Amino acid sequence: MKNVILILITLSLSTHAFTKDYALQILEQKASVLAPKENALTLEEVKNLAVGDNVDARIAYERLYQAQNKISLARAQFFPYGVGDVAAIYYTSSFSALILVELATSLPMKWYNVQKERHLRNAEEWNLKALRENIKNQTALLYYNILKEESMLALTSYELNLMEELFSSKRAEVDFGLITEKELEDLKFRILNLRDEYLRFEGYLFEEKAAMKMLLNLPYYSELRLQPVSKLLSSKDYNINTEALARATQENAFEVKSAEEVVNAAFDARRSTSWSILSFSGIGFGYLANVRMQRSKVREAQYRLEAVKNNVYNNVYTKVGMFQNSVDYFLSTKMISDSTERFMRGQLEVFRMGELPVSKLIETELYFLRDYREMLQAHYNAYVRYDDVGRIAPLDVSKASSDNENLDVKLKYSTFSYYFSLVDNGFDMSNIESVTYHFENQGMAWVRSFRSQSEFYVKVSKRKIRFPVDMNIEVLMKDGEVLNKKLRVTK
Repeated sequence: MKNVILILITLSLSTHAFTKDYALQILEQKASVLAPKENALTLEEVKNLAVGDNVDARIAYERLYQAQNKISLARAQFFPYGVGDVAAIYYTSSFSALILVELATSLPMKWYNVQKERHLRNAEEWNLKALRENIKNQTALLYYNILKEESMLALTSYELNLMEELFSSKRAEVDFGLITEKELEDLKFRILNLRDEYLRFEGYLFEEKAAMKMLLNLPYYSELRLQPVSKLLSSKDYNINTEALARATQENAFEVKSAEEVVNAAFDARRSTSWSILSFSGIGFGYLANVRMQRSKVREAQYRLEAVKNNVYNNVYTKVGMFQNSVDYFLSTKMISDSTERFMRGQLEVFRMGELPVSKLIETELYFLRDYREMLQAHYNAYVRYDDVGRIAPLDVSKASSDNENLDVKLKYSTFSYYFSLVDNGFDMSNIESVTYHFENQGMAWVRSFRSQSEFYVKVSKRKIRFPVDMNIEVLMKDGEVLNKKLRVTK
């Protein structure tokens, strides 16, 4: 008789009365968390919105605009006399041959001053690009955190509903004398803890959405819908040659490019100061001090460039290592979640056959949801690290650092100098911003050319060159792409 009563109790507790709303919807609820949304913003769309209206980006653009106009001002110094000066000279007949002498002798100083301003303009351009990438990276962090909190909130809400059904089921078991009131009190405490988690997730989500709206310049009360990321990372996604990536990034990172332009500007400022001795304004007791100061600024810029390269190199290893660790952790949580899901699916089938109490089914589902929540947190955290790697070392950097078959160099020479210039082998030179020549086995500094009309040639003294010459040509396109070519030049 006792066994019959237990069977009847089990059957009564396994009816669908307790599960009509939630317990049998576990798989649908799980799938809905990563399901695509209509009219939702993707990561790229959010990034483009962020850099478009960001105040820091607009400030950086104004700095670039000012640097561009400084080039025009430097060019204007080739003939520094205004309309009023010319009129005064004309009407007072005070024209002097010294004016022509000043204009002629000051040309080298003014030329290098223009070159200096051009390099500073380029440095600001690279700084703007670096700033835009930093903004995009911070946008990605907010994007993934919002998706993470939304998924946590949805799953926690579902867990609460399951616990309410579990509480009803446990109350029935208490009535039948199968469990004590103490177990029911423990369940109440679990529900209260879960409600506390829910409120914390809700608070995090509110603050992160507010920050995202501020970043995107959206109204405070506007709706923000973001597209979930359903693609799960795997070990194949971090099969990265870290050393090759770090070295390539040392050559192609925006911060490095900016620091290189500052070095070039310092060299031209030193040359301008050195040539100022031919100008009336350069003659004076402070000439040597000015030259020494400019030499010191060159060394300072070179040290800063070296420090930037070291930071970039170390950051690549740091970011790649953190990304690999985050993916490893995600894969371990996924393995646990998959194992729990398989067990839960088995229990669900047993329940549908009427051989499992609803309380046991819900407990299994709650264990699964806990593991699934941890897996989703690790999933989005791994994507945050993935974007960090893409910021410090662009994932398509292999394209930018690879040899380009269309690049070549031709050599001409005069009595005292060699002239290296770029050969047009099928690409449009009008799209080139500058060409940098690295003489790797000559013990000399790299040389950069902006002379598009003369095939970006550079002039090198014969006494500095020993053949064969190992060269690395770096072509900077106007759209920011960098093309490289390594070659050996024989006389």
